[in-house]
Amino acid sequence: MEKRKLRARRLNKILLITLLLITTFSVSVLGRAYFSSVSDFGKTDLSYSKNNIVAFDTNEPIIDGDLESYEGEWANATVYSNIIDGINYTITLKANETHLFFGISYETNLFVSLTETNASIPHTWYAIVFDSNFDKEFGTELVPEDTILFNYQEKDATDATLNGTETNSLALDEDLGGEDNTIGAIQTDLFVEEYTVTIEIAKELNSGDKEGNDIALNPSDAILFALIPFANHTDVFNNTEVPSLEWNTLRLEPTQEFYTYIENTEDLSVVTYVSDSVRTKRVEFNSIGNMLEAYQLNSQLANKDNFEITTENLNDVDLFIMAGNQKSLTSSQISVLRSYLTNGGSILLIADEVKNESSINEFLRMFNMELYNSTLYSNNTAINESLTFDQTTLAQLQYLQEDSAFTETEFSNIFYTGTAIKNISAYGETILFGQDADLYPILSKEGEFFINLGEKTGYNSTEDIAINNVTLQTALELKYGGKMIVSASADMYNSSNLVFGSNKMLLLKEIQWLLNFRFRISYENFNVPQTKVKEGNPIEMNISVTGDNDTVLANVKVQGRVLVLKSVVSSVELNASENKIDFYGQIVPETKASWVDIEILMHKRGYGYNYTELVEVLIEKQIEIPIAVDYVSLIVFIASIGLAIIGMITIRRHKIQKEE
Repeated sequence: MEKRKLRARRLNKILLITLLLITTFSVSVLGRAYFSSVSDFGKTDLSYSKNNIVAFDTNEPIIDGDLESYEGEWANATVYSNIIDGINYTITLKANETHLFFGISYETNLFVSLTETNASIPHTWYAIVFDSNFDKEFGTELVPEDTILFNYQEKDATDATLNGTETNSLALDEDLGGEDNTIGAIQTDLFVEEYTVTIEIAKELNSGDKEGNDIALNPSDAILFALIPFANHTDVFNNTEVPSLEWNTLRLEPTQEFYTYIENTEDLSVVTYVSDSVRTKRVEFNSIGNMLEAYQLNSQLANKDNFEITTENLNDVDLFIMAGNQKSLTSSQISVLRSYLTNGGSILLIADEVKNESSINEFLRMFNMELYNSTLYSNNTAINESLTFDQTTLAQLQYLQEDSAFTETEFSNIFYTGTAIKNISAYGETILFGQDADLYPILSKEGEFFINLGEKTGYNSTEDIAINNVTLQTALELKYGGKMIVSASADMYNSSNLVFGSNKMLLLKEIQWLLNFRFRISYENFNVPQTKVKEGNPIEMNISVTGDNDTVLANVKVQGRVLVLKSVVSSVELNASENKIDFYGQIVPETKASWVDIEILMHKRGYGYNYTELVEVLIEKQIEIPIAVDYVSLIVFIASIGLAIIGMITIRRHKIQKEE
């Protein structure tokens, strides 16, 4: 019995030891996995989603109306299916370096041939409308849209323009002083009272025909288009008579390989929260959300009626875009936005002039900036409030200057109407909400400008605010991953102005940066060799720092830091080796604490911040050396005390008694 108990106790001990070893091993593995994920941040080269991307193909179709003129004529094409008035239309697209090709097929029991001698007689014809500003409208007076007419007044394709008006909205390019540079062909086969209709069209990607409002598509560009069939109609176009239709996304394939950290753009959540602005109704900002959907982002259009700004609602949002003046923001919502940003969220604030006490300025002052409360003008009255800024006004940052998978378009000009940004403190690196921060202008220009506070249109020195260096957009980078871009104009990105100049291109580049597609700092080989040093001795550290795809980062700041209770007590800039990737250095802690944490902070403007995990280091205190004793003096001192005591005793013993 005793032996059995002894054996059971031994087995329990073995099980306990085994469990302890397994737990220790698991913690070790998890710990290594966690730190590996931090140090290997962004090391995987991933590709963009290929859905709805029209590929470039040297195999051109023959424009004869026959979709099978030769085997593989429409191979590698992108196929769309539209159901319009109960009829299924198959639309096939492909492109080469110069042209976009449409192949359309459907079956119907109603097809009325064109009488070319009198095109006004009702017949079957088609329009393909392009939507360059993503407003899902048939053009406007400010933004007429390029249109292809087919079987309209002749059995071919014709270039036209739609301007959005209810009547007389359709005009041929040649009548506007433009060119007709689209060709097409049609075939119809009748079988048992059912027509099979096939159409082929070739259109230039970028004809340069501005008078005809032609599309100008470059690699990576996206645009919307819609097929409008008129089964039996005159050649008069009226918006009210357009049948139900579907808007399709046409996105040209990038011609370059772009490194990215995003595996699937549809996994990214973007909320575009819109309100009215000084000049623009909120519905005109819907173009931003529609555009992001065209670039395959998970985009949600929102406003105060269908979206509440709360911590819970923002938890899964990768980018929060606020367009308009946002007059209804409450203090609690401002607090939520601040927390979202300082904890790693991204915000694009597209605002305009506001009153000083506005909620937008209340939010911006937390980050050392605010908006002026009136419109920005140039002293050059010929320019007035509509300002144009060229590429020299754009900050020399890679995310603004380089091509991206969303746009490979050359920069032209920025068209701007709005106010300006006033920085409360100097631009540059600072500390905000307990973390490192970098605030800097990304769109600015020197010149003679003023904020118009009076009623007169010209500059009035007694009323207006003169500005010699105007800032239109700023960017903020925070240590814990938060990013924000502030634009002092909402209207530069509304549905009318989005397509002007390089406005759209600038917006897309800013959005990609805010979503962390590229331009990040990565590190590996972080090492603090000694986790115990004697007081007064230096702590050594080294690390390898790279940019996207392990590239060398020029002018990156790599700083070693000593922290006590999460506060930085001393820091040092680390030295770069010859390869500009490996950094090393040492630091003597300036603290009386026995335990310190070591961290390395990395920063490059445009790439944001990255930082290592904390490594705890013990500071061994020096043992105090006793004061040297003068033994001779000690003996003399003790002897003196002894002699004094003997003398006192002797005096007491021989004291003379008083006589009575």
